[in-house]
Amino acid sequence: MFKPRKFDRDPSLASVKYSNVDLTTDSAQSTSFFNTTAFAGWELTKNDKYCVSRLPALPVLLESTMDADGADEIIFNGYADHATKFALVVGPKAINVWPYRSTDTSPLTFEFPLGDAQSQELTLAILTRPSGPVTMDPGLVIIETIQGRVRFYESVQHAPALGIINSANIETRVDLKNGEYITLAENVEPAGIVVATNFKRVVLVSLRDVQGSPSLSTVELTGPLRALRLFSFFSSKTGSEAGDEIVNIRLGGSNGNEQEIIVQDSKGTYKKFYCNLANGRAFVDHKKTLHYNLTPYLENNIDGIIPGALINTKFVGIWNLNVAGAKNLHTALVSVESFINGTAEIILLLVTLKIDQSGVLLYGSHQLPKTPSLKEDTKPQLFIPSPGATAFVVVGNSVIMTDLNTPFLQQNDLGEPSFTYFKPQWEDVVKLKPTVEIVGLGYENLEGKSTNPSLVLITKNYGVLRVERFPETTQSKLQQVRDPTDPVYLLKSHMQQAVFYRLSEAMDFDVDPIYLLEDVNAGVKSIVDEVMNSLSSSLPPIFSSTRDSLLTRANALRELVVFVQGNFVEFWPLVIPQIVDALEKLDAAQHLWALIDSGSAEAALLKERITTIIQESRYVASSTDIVRSFFTYEVEKIDILTTELLKSLQSSNYSDRTVIKILIGVLYEGVLKNEARYVSDVPEIKPTKHWLYKTDLLDVACTAFQKAYGSSSRAFDTFSSQDRLDLVSLCEALYYTITRAIQAMQDKDDHNLASYVNWYRTNRKVWIAALLKHGLVEEAKAIAEKFQDFFSLAYILETERDSIPNDVVDNQINQYIEVHGYEFASKLFEHYMKADQVQRILLNYKHNKYLDQFLRANSKRHAQVAWIHHLQCKDFENASKVLNSLASRKETDNQENRELCLSLAKLTAIAAKFDQHGTPNAMNLEYSIIETENNLVAVRIQNHLHEILSGFVQNKKELITMEYFQQNFVNPNLGEGATEEVSSFFDRFANQKVLTKEQLIAILTSVKPIGQLKLVFSDALKVSLTIENDLVFQEQATKVWLRLLTTTDDWDKITDTSENTDDVNKAKVRDSIFFHTLSQLEGNSEHFKYLDVLLSNAEKNPGGDAIEKKLHRLVTEKSLKLWVESIKADVIALTR
Repeated sequence: MFKPRKFDRDPSLASVKYSNVDLTTDSAQSTSFFNTTAFAGWELTKNDKYCVSRLPALPVLLESTMDADGADEIIFNGYADHATKFALVVGPKAINVWPYRSTDTSPLTFEFPLGDAQSQELTLAILTRPSGPVTMDPGLVIIETIQGRVRFYESVQHAPALGIINSANIETRVDLKNGEYITLAENVEPAGIVVATNFKRVVLVSLRDVQGSPSLSTVELTGPLRALRLFSFFSSKTGSEAGDEIVNIRLGGSNGNEQEIIVQDSKGTYKKFYCNLANGRAFVDHKKTLHYNLTPYLENNIDGIIPGALINTKFVGIWNLNVAGAKNLHTALVSVESFINGTAEIILLLVTLKIDQSGVLLYGSHQLPKTPSLKEDTKPQLFIPSPGATAFVVVGNSVIMTDLNTPFLQQNDLGEPSFTYFKPQWEDVVKLKPTVEIVGLGYENLEGKSTNPSLVLITKNYGVLRVERFPETTQSKLQQVRDPTDPVYLLKSHMQQAVFYRLSEAMDFDVDPIYLLEDVNAGVKSIVDEVMNSLSSSLPPIFSSTRDSLLTRANALRELVVFVQGNFVEFWPLVIPQIVDALEKLDAAQHLWALIDSGSAEAALLKERITTIIQESRYVASSTDIVRSFFTYEVEKIDILTTELLKSLQSSNYSDRTVIKILIGVLYEGVLKNEARYVSDVPEIKPTKHWLYKTDLLDVACTAFQKAYGSSSRAFDTFSSQDRLDLVSLCEALYYTITRAIQAMQDKDDHNLASYVNWYRTNRKVWIAALLKHGLVEEAKAIAEKFQDFFSLAYILETERDSIPNDVVDNQINQYIEVHGYEFASKLFEHYMKADQVQRILLNYKHNKYLDQFLRANSKRHAQVAWIHHLQCKDFENASKVLNSLASRKETDNQENRELCLSLAKLTAIAAKFDQHGTPNAMNLEYSIIETENNLVAVRIQNHLHEILSGFVQNKKELITMEYFQQNFVNPNLGEGATEEVSSFFDRFANQKVLTKEQLIAILTSVKPIGQLKLVFSDALKVSLTIENDLVFQEQATKVWLRLLTTTDDWDKITDTSENTDDVNKAKVRDSIFFHTLSQLEGNSEHFKYLDVLLSNAEKNPGGDAIEKKLHRLVTEKSLKLWVESIKADVIALTR
């Protein structure tokens, strides 16, 4: 019976969505590839090499399985016949036959019911050629695989009527043994059909008699294996050895009435039978049969197998190879399973062989790419449609297409093989999703311009699919890449298909993770460039709507991001930034185009400005509509165009609201949204300087922001909710772009980092102020927190004290501290420091753990607060350390402050020592106290000297000059060198700045020791005693003694005792500066050692300069050494 056709259904109503190749809309699915077939149906994917489409015609069985209610419907098998252009599917209760290339979605379908007995076993069916000119409908052979019954219907159209009549002429039976069943059936007309069984028996079934009328008979080509014949009586389950089966039955060549039939099994046995049809009945001359075992020829010539590995070779298909001038060529599909170290690996080979009476010659082999579908139980199938240029290999749900390398097989005029260099051949894999259930296969030969070499797949749930290979034309060969196996070329093709055919539910566009990062980057860059410039062959050649063009291209890039993320897990974060950059420009362009294409008067003015900019900059060649041309082909320059547009608008006092809309479109809609979606939340994507920084767009944006939202701005008469939203969005976008750039420069130690940070710190104040001005306090806090601008966040919180209670603000601050910890707390304390709110820190946060961390990390910057905090916490040791460091800083270059710091440092160190009495640290504290005391001695002596000199000028510091000092206080007995030394730092002394101890000693020993200054030398000796370096101490002490002995007292008078009484002589000694100096020193002072050394050296060495020579004279002529010892004894006696 047959099923009547229905009215055509709209393809959009089908249960699976596909793109129609005949559509001429602006959709991305309508591509610029030339469609060369007449029955393409709906494209599922396409590139310059092949196309996968779904054919519209569906029989009843397939139609029911594609509906949700029929998803569990069983279909046993099916196939498509290239000669008749009909296909069939076998279900449990019926067989459907239909013209699968029909454009009718419900084609004329012939249905053949199966009886109850047949429904319990697997039924095979084969289409046969039309019987003659009377009908063009194919015939049908139905084979019951277990019973062996074969029924032949000469015409599917007239079969229902013939099926009522039980005629012996249209029926026969293949005599099957116990446990034997039919596994394979092939059409080898005109000889008939050939069936193979699990016992490896092959039987030819003739269909017609000598007159061409239906008449069935059988001829056994090969009998069952001997072992199987012997044991078939004992078990119904006995079959051939696992994996040993007939895999291919093919029609060979023909010569008049003689026809060749090729039979190939999985073990490598090749047989070619010669069938004579002269008498209308098939006669097989077994004497002429060719019989070879191909496996030995193959296993000795397999490349890529590790030596020593165990291999298991299986033939899974063989095909006649038609090459001009060559005969008896075959291409075999071979599965090679190798075992090494217990690991199994399966590869597929295409093997080229020549098989004739002279033997077997192996020309070469080619390893096919691996597919996830290739497993041990997978049965690949080989198809090589005419003209034999491309092999189709079906492996599970994958279709491998590989161009065959045949030029070397062609013969020259002398009949000898020609010599050619090997050229890499194109090869690719088409994958269907795992949910696609293939129930039948077929192929189509090249037939002029109507049909390309194709593979036809009958699926249970996606209808009939066709994979067609486009023929190579002269033009395509010229445009072909140098190496068609280039991984970048192949990867780019798959990515384009995944992007532009993303709605094809049957296709699996994912690729294996075998590509290198550089190849992926190259492929992605090529696609991005083509999409940006509208040059992609997968895009329509022209769009009537620029808006649709921009949207389509942006969506394509979004799909490209998804593809890269899903297929390159290891390094996708390194790839997608370039896609996102392009996507941002397209989205920015979309929003700018929407402004100029709105049809308003303002839009017209904007378009006029843009037109002028494009013309002046020559971004686009001459065109009738240069603005559309720019947005179609030059959108890569959208940043330059936007910058120039904004400058032009600002110079003409254009509407600020319009300028803000432009900035929102570029910075927020274009940049920030895409960055947030694809980039900013991915830690593996390192920050980079954004494409916005290639121009001064951000500077122009900030100028526009200041003009629109600044404190004195009156740009907005009313501030609507949209204006509020725009302000928040723009602030967020500006924050993101600059903070991202700063992070990138920090990672690379960029020399421009400081200028960017300053720019950021300056402008963020403007952004926050604008938000606060318009009452967007919560939004300001949210933005500051999001971008971790905690300094601004602290500022915002403190400004709230004017409007809400302090305890509420304090609670908010504590919450932020709890969430963000030290990062926020440190900026809060920094804000208080700059705002001179030190008291708030010391009172509100004295017990906060982060304050201690902050002050320790910034002990130099905030030492004046740190020591107070340490005292609050009774941390006397750290308080002393901070005070000592504060005393030595340039910022504390004031003697009064320094004396105060050192005094407090000493006291805190004593307190710390008291608390830590008996601990190992007590000794360190003792050293600290001594060091502080020594520094304090020097400070106090310098302050005392300055106080005396100030007293002479009524504390008018400006009168204390070097000239005044030299005229009134310098010891005249010193040479000019000493005066020059003091003049170099006297201004620091006059201004009460800190002097080094060496400088202080120099100025003390240059003073004339009279009156209040009589003790300057004892002070100098005390200062020298505070010097830690022994060599420096020795040098300075010796210097003091030398000047004291040679420039102060008149030793000639003191030592002249001849005319004086003892009282007079004693009085002269005790009035001497030397005596007064010694009287201020302790009797066991370390200074006396260097005094003795000085005198001893002077006695031996006359010295170099004047005062050294004078000392030598006093020692040798006046017995100064004895006088010094006498005075020392006198001083010691008086001090007891």
